[in-house]
Amino acid sequence: MSQHRSISETRRKILANNIRKFVTEDRSTKSDIAVYIGVSVRQLDRYMNGTSEPLATTLYLLAQATMVDVKRFFMTESEWKFLSGNSKGYVK
Repeated sequence: MSQHRSISETRRKILANNIRKFVTEDRSTKSDIAVYIGVSVRQLDRYMNGTSEPLATTLYLLAQATMVDVKRFFMTESEWKFLSGNSKGYVK
């Protein structure tokens, strides 16, 4: 059971790190992205620091807002590069 928790915990951290990375790299403000995905800036900050996880629909909107493939949020950069050949994860 604990093995599953550690895998889940690892992916949760990857998700939070990737949300932070792509929101920070985006040219839009955090406020603009929060409005687009329908949450407060405070809630977006919670997604970025890993204290809360977005719903699937919110994550989909976040992917649209940042122009990142939604699958990319769950992968490390090396995993994404290996699987896609596109190291950044942005939609081509």
